Amino acid sequence: MKLKKKRVIVIIFVTILLIFGVTIIIHNKNYNKIEAGYMIVFHGEEKNIEYETYIYEKDKNYKYINTKTKDNKIKVTKRGTVNSKEKIFEVAKKNKAYSYITMTNREERYMVEDFKPIFLK
Repeated sequence: MKLKKKRVIVIIFVTILLIFGVTIIIHNKNYNKIEAGYMIVFHGEEKNIEYETYIYEKDKNYKYINTKTKDNKIKVTKRGTVNSKEKIFEVAKKNKAYSYITMTNREERYMVEDFKPIFLK
């Protein structure tokens, strides 16, 4: 009887671990995705590493995704939301993505400091 009880406990424990592991794998897979619909991207580079901050407008707030690219491998380093246009620039600067900006439907590049007064109007 005790042996059956131990087996059941072990099976339940292993099942919980498997479910937990699959959940973590799915979360990590989705975490490194860059969703479509961003309005601007801040770009920067330091020591052969590219940094980007993707900005999305959502419900009077601004969602951001910070990425780091090294050896053609993109990694999402942080996701978050800020409530003002000014804070967008702070987030990009902290992420080292503060050289130039591109916009979704345009090919032009804008230097961050040149773009900032226009965007903040």
